[in-house]
Amino acid sequence: MSYNINMNSIEVTAKHTAYMKLYRASHPEYVEKSLKRGKVYQATHQEKIRSRHKEYRLAHKEEIKAQRSAHMKWLRSEHPEIVKAREIKSRYGLTKVEFNYLLSKQGGVCAVCKKPNWNGRGPMVDHDHKSGKVRGLLCVKCNVAIGMVDDDAKIARDLANYLATWTEE
Repeated sequence: MSYNINMNSIEVTAKHTAYMKLYRASHPEYVEKSLKRGKVYQATHQEKIRSRHKEYRLAHKEEIKAQRSAHMKWLRSEHPEIVKAREIKSRYGLTKVEFNYLLSKQGGVCAVCKKPNWNGRGPMVDHDHKSGKVRGLLCVKCNVAIGMVDDDAKIARDLANYLATWTEE
């Protein structure tokens, strides 16, 4: 492939990229050989590669931070469901499939009040603060109520009994 000396670098890069894409498609042995060469280099130069990456991260710390921040801002605005799924997976170990299974198992309602009212925030994951085990999905109000009694069943029962004695029928 020959290049016109007067072409700008973008055109040259685009032409070369297109050429290499076609070449790789028609020469699988080239792709295999390149991959093997790359794997051998990585295996024999791990420390050098790590060092280079670390140097780059240190030299471009603020730039990387700004890029991550911009990406997360975009992700939160354009795909809040992805951010929520990642947060739930990170905090509680629940995948999106497990979360949806738990929600369907509860009939799409809060595990405590049995209402489908999620107060605009969606189901909250209720978990035991000592063991970390997920107990169910709650609406915001029920989740706050459990938190206010410090996850203590005795206090919750006493509170329910107190309310029952003052409730007019």
